[in-house]
Amino acid sequence: MESQMKPQGKACLLLLPEPPTEISLSTFRAAYGPGLQSALSKINQWAGQDPTSLDICLFCNKITPSRDLPRSASFAYVQSLLKQMYSLLAVVLAEQTPELEDESLDIRIYILGNKDRGELNPNLYFRGPILASDIVPEAPRQWTDVFGVDSEAGGAILQAFIDRRKSISNAENVRLSDIHRVPGGVITGSRDSGPGQLPNEHELGAQRYHRSIAVGGTFDHLHLGHKLLLTATALVFDPLRSSDNQPCVLTIGITTTTLLLNKAHASVLESWSVREQSVIKFLTSILDLSVASPAELKSERFDKDERNGTAIHYTFPGLLVRCVEIEDAYGPTITDEDIDALVVSAETRKGGAAVNQKRREKGWRELDVFEVDVLDANPSESSTEVEQDFKSKISSTEIRRRIEERSRQSGV
Repeated sequence: MESQMKPQGKACLLLLPEPPTEISLSTFRAAYGPGLQSALSKINQWAGQDPTSLDICLFCNKITPSRDLPRSASFAYVQSLLKQMYSLLAVVLAEQTPELEDESLDIRIYILGNKDRGELNPNLYFRGPILASDIVPEAPRQWTDVFGVDSEAGGAILQAFIDRRKSISNAENVRLSDIHRVPGGVITGSRDSGPGQLPNEHELGAQRYHRSIAVGGTFDHLHLGHKLLLTATALVFDPLRSSDNQPCVLTIGITTTTLLLNKAHASVLESWSVREQSVIKFLTSILDLSVASPAELKSERFDKDERNGTAIHYTFPGLLVRCVEIEDAYGPTITDEDIDALVVSAETRKGGAAVNQKRREKGWRELDVFEVDVLDANPSESSTEVEQDFKSKISSTEIRRRIEERSRQSGV
């Protein structure tokens, strides 16, 4: 294994056991709420130090990283897991630690499937956001603190991680002082449910492999809702098998700043370059556990032309990520015929229909459209203050409003 990557600030890992059979905010809160509250409370004690990252790994034995069916067959199921986890995070952050600012805590969620790596290209073993459950201890990423759930299942997961981490010859020993046990919750149904079949696994529309995926957005002041959208987008393209040669392509359309000037609190909008860097930094963290930052990737910048705006391409093993400046609602989806799938949020589903209308007019094949749920959870016993704190975790507008307010208060 490659040398361990040194983190900047605290780099935390939280290992969570199998999800409940029923996927809802209430069941996820019962299962994972106590553990998340405890971990975030501990992390909050480190606030004010260097920025902290928190990688949350949710075990789900139903998922096989190397399954023969396309990834899209499990998209609805996996994105629902991600939606509830990110919703729960937003609620817990709003209720328990609203003072934790987004820029001081970078949260990422991974799904750990079973150990079947099948014909997956060995160069892609660290390719997220779906990973084989036994690969995380082998990752070059060096976590400073590891959180495990204090339950039978959680304890077994944590111990397996520690044992494997210690067994790797060139890995640093895991110090027990850096291992934290957090309270377990009530997980219903997962123990008896077995691997089972994923919902909608055999629907005809979910049988196509996808190698060129697109998603678009403003991505201003990157928040949990953006992270859900980007993580779900990475679920759609299919990892390379050892026999494949052509890389997958992931196109991220990022709205040009001039189209955002009428947004509320536009004075604190981030520039396109800042938003692009936030997007690729987050994508790098979930797409490859062996890469510490985008600076390690080969990148190439392309100036604006008659078809598209400025673009920056990043090369991963078996994957090309294109961050493209878009000046309308369509972007590369109507200039690149090879794109075969589009990811939208429930709020922007009309955009997917408009894109396909344009492609039909050009005589191109329509894109398969995958819809990601919106984080619409409501904190329990919510006060106006808690509701605003919740919005600040999922709304760029609310984040900008708070930044403007702080600027006025400080006289800046």
